[in-house]
Amino acid sequence: MVLYILLSGITYLGLLTNNPFTTYLGLTLFVTFTSYILTWYLLVNLTLLNSQIIFEDGTIEVVIGNQAQLSVRVVSSIPLRFASTLSLLHPPHVITGVERVVINGGNKIVNITGRWVGEVYIIGGLIEVADEMGLLRVQGLLINEGIHVIIRPARSRKEGVKRGLSGYGEIGMFVEGMLGDLKALVEYDYERPASSIHWLTSARVGDLIMVSRGEHGSCPAIIMDSSSSVLIPRDGKRLIDEFLQAISDVAQRCPEVNVILVSRGYVEQRVITWNSIPSLERYVRIRIVKNHLDSAAIDIPQYFIRYLGINELAEVAYIKEELNDEATDAEIEKAHSIIGGRKHVLLLHPRVYG
Repeated sequence: MVLYILLSGITYLGLLTNNPFTTYLGLTLFVTFTSYILTWYLLVNLTLLNSQIIFEDGTIEVVIGNQAQLSVRVVSSIPLRFASTLSLLHPPHVITGVERVVINGGNKIVNITGRWVGEVYIIGGLIEVADEMGLLRVQGLLINEGIHVIIRPARSRKEGVKRGLSGYGEIGMFVEGMLGDLKALVEYDYERPASSIHWLTSARVGDLIMVSRGEHGSCPAIIMDSSSSVLIPRDGKRLIDEFLQAISDVAQRCPEVNVILVSRGYVEQRVITWNSIPSLERYVRIRIVKNHLDSAAIDIPQYFIRYLGINELAEVAYIKEELNDEATDAEIEKAHSIIGGRKHVLLLHPRVYG
């Protein structure tokens, strides 16, 4: 705009002073600059409209606090090359930077840092192209089918005494005591972990057979508050990550962990293995986000949000404010009734960890 005013000023100055050279110079510069702008905008927009972002990996796994690498490139059916910057679209469970990429250039290696435990998708990227003079900028939204990123909790910090488990202290028991009493050998249920397979019997009968056990001898049942408050970061950390680490510590010694999810008006029982802990976080988060999308934060410019459906929005959104849905004593009592006479019960609740 400033440049247009300057060029117009040159033209008007020529007219006012009756100077043909200044007048024609202003007009020539005005037409040349306008042609440059229109041509550049047309080529860049055509290139972005026909561009796609390609991830070379299907699934990436990273332990919280560690890094993994992702190979990405941007290609267009318009055979032009433009230098650009790329910001990947994902929730803040992982940290990525603003990367410099070349459209129709080579692959770019992006470092991904696991920030929070969970299972998330990188659904695409926000790309920006600027002209060489830095006067013009065009943004585009590139959506992909999504790359699956799994951020796992850390392994146990120490053998023997487990920290962070309220009401559950020293381990100090035999493996058989943790697993529970043997009940029977039955046909393998593929939803159960492979550790439950009885390999000697399976080899003898030529089919997968698993061990069916009674109540886990020393494995606690877990009641976990799954309200919005556990998802909200405070000083960059979330309470749910503490909960998931506690579940992880138990799940490394118990093949299956009985977890009761509670929030206001909601009680649900789930059987969790160590490998399924990230998907538990996703289940809790997506359930809350889809029911309260107006209370979620989405780090995408507003003029691009209208191009995304609710499933895509839910994948990149995160809760930014409490919804007054914390579990009450009524839900906790109901969870206790589901557990029954289990001796060891671990309560993961803001009132305990707050």
